[in-house]
Amino acid sequence: MCAGLVPRDLVNFSKSLVAVSTFTSNVFFSNQSGYFDGNSDLKPMLHTWSLAVEEQYYLIFPLLLMLALRAGRKCVMLLFIAVAIVSFSLAQFGSYNGGAAFYLLPTRMWELLVGALVALVAADPRKWVSGHTIELLGALGIALIAAAVVAYGRVRYSAIHALAPTIGALLIIAFADKQTFTGRLLGCRALVAVGLVSYSAYLWHQPIFAFARLHWLREPTAGVFLVLSALSVGLAGVTYKLVEQPVRDRKKLGRRGAFVLAGAGAVCLASVGIVGVMAGGFESWYVSRNSADEQRAYDLIKLHTSGDLGQDMAGNDDCNFWASTPDAAFQARFARCAQKYGPATIALGDSHGMNIYNALARSSYSPFVVGLVSPGCRPWSNSPECPYLEFDKFLANNRASIARVILHVSGSHLVMDSKGRIDNPGIYEFRRKYQILSSEIAFLEGYMTKLSEMTQAIWLGPHVEARVDFRDIKMRPARDSR
Repeated sequence: MCAGLVPRDLVNFSKSLVAVSTFTSNVFFSNQSGYFDGNSDLKPMLHTWSLAVEEQYYLIFPLLLMLALRAGRKCVMLLFIAVAIVSFSLAQFGSYNGGAAFYLLPTRMWELLVGALVALVAADPRKWVSGHTIELLGALGIALIAAAVVAYGRVRYSAIHALAPTIGALLIIAFADKQTFTGRLLGCRALVAVGLVSYSAYLWHQPIFAFARLHWLREPTAGVFLVLSALSVGLAGVTYKLVEQPVRDRKKLGRRGAFVLAGAGAVCLASVGIVGVMAGGFESWYVSRNSADEQRAYDLIKLHTSGDLGQDMAGNDDCNFWASTPDAAFQARFARCAQKYGPATIALGDSHGMNIYNALARSSYSPFVVGLVSPGCRPWSNSPECPYLEFDKFLANNRASIARVILHVSGSHLVMDSKGRIDNPGIYEFRRKYQILSSEIAFLEGYMTKLSEMTQAIWLGPHVEARVDFRDIKMRPARDSR
């Protein structure tokens, strides 16, 4: 099996090969970025989303530019500024609603348009600012990028977070010429050499890191990562020499030859992906290598992890039903059920709250059990996709129709490791240092106090989670135990 991929992983990997070949991998991975989807570090082709965004942009931008130029250069600038503002706004708002804002062109176009605006406005920056100012602006560009690298870590993408490195790149492109210290620094041989192989290194690093994680079944050590990084750079040097340079040499390989070669490569890659998908990740061969007990374990894991919590929710008939927000349809149905059965029990929370709703609805606890639950939604969430923004008002207007509210949310978001990471799968490992987030716990206590003033409020848990995704368990071939 390919570097330890289980059939489910191999099917997804095969699909990603097809998506890469058609420059739609950003759409593919956007559809896989839900709350219950697998770890992104285990997806070998994940990094190609950015290449897909660029190719889609390169298809749209020239047409947009040709049409806009008919109205004049100033109109082009105004149009680009307007589109960039809209794209930035969509990205900032969309960052609250899953991975689409991170992966898709409409919410990333503003970053690419910034470069186009630089070409239009600052083709000759020394006409606009003095030499000392140019020096400062170029240095500021490096500082902004460095600050983002150091300060951000693994923050959730938003347009605001992307603003600093984007402006930093803008300042470097516009002002770091050969006459400035920043330009001379970036032009030194060592950094130029890194820049020459950086694109190939980008293509190599994610597959190498992902396959290593899949093979060892856990996060490799820092030493292993150093070796893998060196391997990525080494392979990058080889492909730069044997692939990039020949393709760029028009004397050796003309435009037609480059298109034919690229097309043939895309067809081969897509064909491999199609075979992997049609073969179901070669599941029968994978299972046949294992013992009867291991095959039984594989079948049980597959049976109990193939569903989706959002699709497997209980009830939703008569007066056992759930929603992510108390919208108009929810409130109308709630009112009818209150007249029929009296006060309701409400389960409130994230995916853990979804489990509580399921348990109550399926146990005949009451004919009137409703859930206001959604993955990733905790009381400090301000997302419109979560129930909390409207729940206080709903509760105040329906006090007589609510017997109790049961809140249950993940405990992993109340604990932080020594590096400031929340919801870290390894936080409960032996001798791992962690810190209880007292501010979030105080917030929950205050929130429950406010709820208890209007109805009976119960806070379940939070409990410690092992954070084991059984879908990633690899069945190894039986070995001699001697």
